[in-house]
Amino acid sequence: MAGGEVFDLDGVMRRLDRDDALFRELVEVFREEQPKLDGVLSLAVSKQDCDAVTLHAHSLKGALGNVGAVRASGVARALEAAGRGADAVRFTVLLAELQAEIRVYLAELSQRGY
Repeated sequence: MAGGEVFDLDGVMRRLDRDDALFRELVEVFREEQPKLDGVLSLAVSKQDCDAVTLHAHSLKGALGNVGAVRASGVARALEAAGRGADAVRFTVLLAELQAEIRVYLAELSQRGY
């Protein structure tokens, strides 16, 4: 599923009226909350709890969208859809892909000084 833009800084900055301080705040909150979101999502995947996967993937999709993590948000969207469709076979693969995309996104953020 990976492909395309990792980080849409221009898009997120347009949505924030070019407020760099606000973006930095959002990134800080994301960095604090992401491990918790990942933990509850990982638990839901391990239990093959479709409703919980759907809920937590949706939450993570929104958080990723707020910080411009385009590819990771797309994978979270696919995981949310798998939860809705009760496609537990795809959960583990999509979770691993999501975690990898988040690592790539965080590395790119750091490279850009965020």
